[in-house]
Amino acid sequence: DYNNVASVSYYSVTSGNIYHTITNNIYSSNYASKILIGKNPGYLQEGIPYYSYDGHYFYTNYTTMISDYTSDSRAHSVNSNNPYFNYYQYLPLRSTTSYSASDLNSTINGKISSTSKLKDLGNDFVNNQNTYGVNALLMASIAINESGWGDSRIAKNKNNLFGLNAVDASPSQSANYYSSVSTCIKDFAETYMSKKYLNPNGSNYRGAYLGNKASGINVQYASDPYWGEKAA
Repeated sequence: DYNNVASVSYYSVTSGNIYHTITNNIYSSNYASKILIGKNPGYLQEGIPYYSYDGHYFYTNYTTMISDYTSDSRAHSVNSNNPYFNYYQYLPLRSTTSYSASDLNSTINGKISSTSKLKDLGNDFVNNQNTYGVNALLMASIAINESGWGDSRIAKNKNNLFGLNAVDASPSQSANYYSSVSTCIKDFAETYMSKKYLNPNGSNYRGAYLGNKASGINVQYASDPYWGEKAA
């Protein structure tokens, strides 16, 4: 019952940017995270909470959103004829970034700690992009999201930047071990992406983009419904 909850996830606009404020406990008034989604397309106003069940159509009234959802409609959203799509969330991973290895290094190195496993990996990302056809910038974004900027326990203890095989029931124990982060990036690009998630004939294929729980890599890669948004 909507009247009995203390918090619901919502979108809002601040300084021209869309943010998604997420709760993971509807009975608590605290929020778990706030994600920068992208630029305001123009039809969202600052200072107003917007609700959305797919990240594409926005509502100012939660009950109205639920009504549209149950009738498989977007008719009463504020942008019924103009859905929003984050560029990077739907950019095919079968693409080539314009960022060079040195660009990636300078950007990432400026944001990480001294103990991060992500330092100076620009060449690894770009070389694997050119070998296996997986966008280097998007690979780096997934690694950043999965490894907590290279400082997660799995990244440090197992050189596993992507949470590979880190199942929900036993993430630390089940996660793959790699002899180096370079080996991990190669396995991610070659085996997990090129042969599985980006392969239309593969069982994991739901679209070759980050996506969400409706389509894209997010459908099977992560239980987090906002994994695609976070990496984007």
